[in-house]
Amino acid sequence: LPTLKKLIKEGTSGELISTMPPLTPPAWASFATGVNPGKHGVYDFWHVDGTKMTSVTSDSIRRETLWSMLNEADKKVVLINAPMTYPLRKINGVVVTGLMTPGDIPYTYPENLRRELLKEVPEYRVYTRTDPYENEALYLEEAYVLLRARRDATLYLMKNYDWDLLVSVFYYTDQIQHVFWKYMDPTHPAHNKDAPKSLKEAIGKAYEIVDDSVRKILEEIDEDTTLIVMSDHGAGPIYKNVFVNNYLRKVGIMKMSTAGAIKLTLNNFLKAFGVREERLLHILKYIKGPSKAILNKLGAVKESSYSVFFTK
Repeated sequence: LPTLKKLIKEGTSGELISTMPPLTPPAWASFATGVNPGKHGVYDFWHVDGTKMTSVTSDSIRRETLWSMLNEADKKVVLINAPMTYPLRKINGVVVTGLMTPGDIPYTYPENLRRELLKEVPEYRVYTRTDPYENEALYLEEAYVLLRARRDATLYLMKNYDWDLLVSVFYYTDQIQHVFWKYMDPTHPAHNKDAPKSLKEAIGKAYEIVDDSVRKILEEIDEDTTLIVMSDHGAGPIYKNVFVNNYLRKVGIMKMSTAGAIKLTLNNFLKAFGVREERLLHILKYIKGPSKAILNKLGAVKESSYSVFFTK
């Protein structure tokens, strides 16, 4: 990683302490606001209100963001793939939303920017089409394409729009580490020494793409521009998962609602046949009558698996 090595040698570097908990949404909300989760109100991927669970969005952040403060100071901002920038808010600049954008809906501000961006970077998407846990190899190919698309989108927007602050998030290093760490790490309990070389080298290749992207960005900025390369949290192996809610149910301290029990039974049934719940919900959208009631019932139940991670 010659570019990152150069930045460390010639610039200033150090270990960045993440938030508590060290998860993507609270960490990026802290980046955006400068305060901890207790003040901005984002703790997880979900917001829990009694029995109701909803995905966190830009509306979940209770404090003013860096870009809104800059706008008040009459500064222009370009945001590319920053998590929790959806739903879109009017901004003095342009936005391409990132993680927590629901599906492939309009993800740019102004809205016509999407057409312009796809003309310049046809491969651009917010998410991969392939689930990494269903087809690792195909997902990996798509993730590499999207990492390069982030780079191309960043270079295009920074050259063609005025900005005082530009934020670009290369998200897929995060997800690739989650999925492929076991192939890289021979001490991992799920390590497969006979796995294809492409899987073992997935994390390294992702960082090589990002390193080269930073090199190209450096070539386009002047000496008066400050470049900060940062992560929202670190990465490492997970050897065990403890699902507290399942344990509490097993010892009889917690009970599921009827709707929750139905959903769990359905999930187990689908899993036995290799069908993911999301696919069933997608199919039910196009079926009228009784299935609509089922869809509404399933959509109303959001059971989370709260995890405590133990690492070596």
